[in-house]
Amino acid sequence: MTRHRPVEEEPGLRVDLLGPLVVSVEGSVVRPTGSQVPRLLSLLALRNGMPVRIETVIDVIWSDSPPAQSRRVALNLVGRLRRLVGGRSAVTHQGAISLAGATTDLDRFRELCADAYRLRRAGDETRERASLEAALRLVRGVPFAEWEDDAFFNGESARLQREIDRARLRESKLALDQGDHDAARRGAEAVLAGDPLSQEALGILMSALAAAGRVHEALAAYQDVKGMLAEETGLDPDPGLTALYSEILRTDGGDASEPAPEPAPVPRQLPRLPDHVSVHPRERTRARRAMSVLDTTSPAIVAVNGPGGIGKSAFALELAHSLKKCYPDGQLFADLHGNAPGHEPLDTGQVVRRFLRSLGAGGDQWIDVEEAAAHFRSVTADRQVLIVLDDVRDAAQIRPLLPNGSSCGVIVTSRRALPSLRGARHISLSYLDRETSRVLFRDGVDHRFTSEDEAALDGVLDRCGGLPLALCIAAARFNAGEPGSLPVILDGLSDERLGLSGFDDGENSLAASLAGSLEALAATDFGAEAAELFTLLALHPGPAVPVEIAAALADKPVPRTRHLGELLRRYRLVEQDRLGDLAMHDLVRSFAAEEARKLDRSEVAAAEKRMRSAYLGIAVDAYRFYRKQVDKSVVRNRLDLMSEHPASPIEFASSQEIDEWLVARLPALTEVARTAGEADRRFPGLIFILVGPPVGVRAGMISELVAIGEAASAAPWIDDEPWSVYFHHDLAAKYSWLGDHDAGIRGLGDAERSALKHGLIAEALAVRATLVRALQRHGREDEALELADKTIAEARQRDLPDVAERVCAFRSYILDRRGEHDAAIEQSAQLAALAEDETAGVAPLRRSMHLINHAFRLVHGGRAAEGLTFAEAARAIAVEEGFEKSETYIEILWGQAEAQQALGDAAAAECLWKEAAELMLASGQIDQAEYDDILAGRRPRVDPAN
Repeated sequence: MTRHRPVEEEPGLRVDLLGPLVVSVEGSVVRPTGSQVPRLLSLLALRNGMPVRIETVIDVIWSDSPPAQSRRVALNLVGRLRRLVGGRSAVTHQGAISLAGATTDLDRFRELCADAYRLRRAGDETRERASLEAALRLVRGVPFAEWEDDAFFNGESARLQREIDRARLRESKLALDQGDHDAARRGAEAVLAGDPLSQEALGILMSALAAAGRVHEALAAYQDVKGMLAEETGLDPDPGLTALYSEILRTDGGDASEPAPEPAPVPRQLPRLPDHVSVHPRERTRARRAMSVLDTTSPAIVAVNGPGGIGKSAFALELAHSLKKCYPDGQLFADLHGNAPGHEPLDTGQVVRRFLRSLGAGGDQWIDVEEAAAHFRSVTADRQVLIVLDDVRDAAQIRPLLPNGSSCGVIVTSRRALPSLRGARHISLSYLDRETSRVLFRDGVDHRFTSEDEAALDGVLDRCGGLPLALCIAAARFNAGEPGSLPVILDGLSDERLGLSGFDDGENSLAASLAGSLEALAATDFGAEAAELFTLLALHPGPAVPVEIAAALADKPVPRTRHLGELLRRYRLVEQDRLGDLAMHDLVRSFAAEEARKLDRSEVAAAEKRMRSAYLGIAVDAYRFYRKQVDKSVVRNRLDLMSEHPASPIEFASSQEIDEWLVARLPALTEVARTAGEADRRFPGLIFILVGPPVGVRAGMISELVAIGEAASAAPWIDDEPWSVYFHHDLAAKYSWLGDHDAGIRGLGDAERSALKHGLIAEALAVRATLVRALQRHGREDEALELADKTIAEARQRDLPDVAERVCAFRSYILDRRGEHDAAIEQSAQLAALAEDETAGVAPLRRSMHLINHAFRLVHGGRAAEGLTFAEAARAIAVEEGFEKSETYIEILWGQAEAQQALGDAAAAECLWKEAAELMLASGQIDQAEYDDILAGRRPRVDPAN
């Protein structure tokens, strides 16, 4: 990379695309080497600040022949770009890259064109032309000409050239109207140089030449283009162009052999406006703005997508009616039945011929669809026509129906997004919020509400879930009844046995609407598999299903399931939530559940078993990661007592990754455990003992874990399993955390009896260690100390040092709480000495725990300086071993803070308490109010042995 003299640029990154690529950083031009970095930079500049995934970068840069380890090579390329333009300008995030704060000549070009269009609407043609001239001065040549063999950039170049030509044509037309014939001629000739068949440019050129007295050149230009059109397309010039030719010919004294055409009819085909209020005002504003931007030679296209019943047709009609005055040459409408249940999609040839007849351009003589479509494009080239295409199946269905004129507008509705519809502004409609739902329902009601209706209204809104079709059907049913009937309607809507039958008013049916989506999906490639997956997703309790669990339900590989999920998402039968899981609207889930009830019971049972096995495999992995963290086991590995170890469907890279996955899905896993029942009675217990330790208190999800535990504890056979000792032990600990110490102590008694029943002596002693802490928390300190002494002695006798160390820590804590500081320090000093003995083989995490435990005892015993030394030693181990987010690290910070406070350094103490509080808030141990209390000095007691 070499830098050159400064240029007059605004600070930051600037990329000029309208000609040979020019890049400047902080006002200085830079020249990227090679071809890959410039192409990457051009791609990002084209996306106007939007993130571009690495996979897209690979497709664009290397097309069909990506290098080996393409992702790594692409990331290296991103690194080279960041070094060129600076890390702040090239931002990477979650597998994507974008330009931040960059300016481009293309952005400025489009802003000026948009300004020109607004001035056109305002009737200020002088300023409109000035804006267009300023935009065209930015054009320095053909965009991306240096990569003319690259398919992607060749396509982008053509698209940008169409934008430039559109602006140039409009500026030439204004120049012609203002008498600047030379400028009009130059602009038209520039467009014809790239597009020799542009009839709009030809018309401007002919008019400019004729006005300048160059009539013969104007007539010759017409004949040239007429010949090329006949040779290449078999079509004649547009009627308007023919009329212009005749007029010029008459002024030249010749005979007009081609008479001017009759005025064309003006169709008004829009159905009436919907009865209800506008329910998507923000999206409507975006759509109107998109229809008003003049930046291409193509018509303005708005493609509206959304799930069945979301109100796409009503939205499109409301938008179309509001724009009628902008399209004086007529409005065309067609319902293409792309997803209508029981209907075949409408034949495109039939529709285009109907459109031609409506515009007075024949139609029946065109048998070939492509010929009819070409004639339709010719007819609409110079007209201002609005076309509404409702319920489109896919982009291929409507391509012959798209006009050619830049003054035309198109509104498309489809259940799936249509990304291949180039140049369209895509508007995705979503479910309504509560207040908008309330307004829509009330707007559709004819009679007054009684107090009973008011009481039931919130329940109806909950059940409809913001789906406009459901709200309208419920309102229609209410209108058909008497005041006071809404509670009865609510009962019918909420009865799971009735499914979606309550959402049917005789004219509209939610189930039929969703069935149409499923039917349309099933007709596509892989659609039958996707439809099968959709049905099986209903077997998973909760609103969202992780893709890996969905793969288990369908008994398919994860990549294939991901692809099928994408098909479902395109047809808006599922959505992708923030975690990337497959989420369903409640009413869509009800429909899927109805479909699932049609499945064979053995098929359902097998799918549910695969789902539980996948979850259990993830739980096993979670516990394995946890075991690696704690290094040595206080008791035998839980996996040794399990008869099966299913494989996890996910390859987790770290304990943090699997913890985050589990914490996010624990509510769903809880429901899976609670609904397992007799089908898999061991499942809740196994999930509980495996998930509890890694997730546990640190994630702040004790209640969810207790719900799983209680689902398992209902099984009377659970004590027959050797792992029941872990189950009782863990559930008792959770009860203690929730403050139910009596239940905790009883559970520990159950755990000890289970351990002794199965001959698990080490486990029995570990349970006693926990019981020591539980007794102390319950205020029974004398009993706790007595049991501690017995347990320590027996653990040492049986060579169980881990158990002995735990109980010693609890014992020192109890003595500390009783004010017996010297005895507490003496006890904790034994652990500290063990931690400092490098030959003892104590795991790093336990070493740091022993040191911070001793630090707390010293601080509480009035020896803060010594305590600070031990706390700092504990922190050094934690940092070196990567435990900065663990509970032990929080305790270390707290111990350091208490030591600094005792030594009189309040500022250092406050910083440490704040750092600890931030970690506690991030891990869910405290909420925002508790965090604020800590910063305000209202602090809970934190102690490593508590």
